[in-house]
Amino acid sequence: MNAWVLAVGGEDPSGAGLDADRDAAFAADVRLVTVATCHTDQSDAGVRDVGPVDADAWRFDALAAASIENPGALKFGLLPGRAHLEAARAVVDQFAFEAPGMPVVVDPVIASSSGFVFVEELEPMRALIARGVIVTPNLPELAALARVELASIETDLEARLAAALGLCAWGSAAVVVKGGHGAEDPIVDLVVLDGEAVWLERPRLAGASIRGSGCRFATYVAARLARGSGGVQGLVGAVREAGEWVASRLVDARS
Repeated sequence: MNAWVLAVGGEDPSGAGLDADRDAAFAADVRLVTVATCHTDQSDAGVRDVGPVDADAWRFDALAAASIENPGALKFGLLPGRAHLEAARAVVDQFAFEAPGMPVVVDPVIASSSGFVFVEELEPMRALIARGVIVTPNLPELAALARVELASIETDLEARLAAALGLCAWGSAAVVVKGGHGAEDPIVDLVVLDGEAVWLERPRLAGASIRGSGCRFATYVAARLARGSGGVQGLVGAVREAGEWVASRLVDARS
């Protein structure tokens, strides 16, 4: 287990956030170092409290964690507000200088599954996405970031592709759209990299749910990339494996 991932995100005792990141990294056989941006108290019923960590403090911790050896990949989850998004951008810029080419995966957490909004201002998140990162939105996040109607991309795959291409045009390295919120069956995930679009099908599991499925998906992708998967096929393979593994976790949760 030589490869390692630096995961920056929120602590969530309900099983999402950094706990979900740890689960994914263990499954992908990589070492994980975590840095908390906030501590949340939430469940499927709602968010009861969000306690942000000082953005300068966690930024220092993130850079200190990699002071001896750069990680194989960097993954961001919950960044609760402008100061945290700007701190993340500074970390990405530092790694771009010290470890050029290192994959950076951003899971753009805007709101909880219960509807609590963590990020009111989206321009700082769009600025982070423009830093050459791999962004992994679900459909509501894609709609918000690309400024399109959610209903249009829930049912129209061409509209979904157009929205993803819009994010690529800002300067992201790649866009991975998770299709779980779509109307299609089976689920269709989308990978857009270097102008090439690849659609990946995976089964829709009725009645199956797990806290932090999006966190797990993004971290599993980062973990596979940390182990050396590069280019279009490397990212597609990482996304396919992530989808299959999350599906297996959903099956476990249902049984």
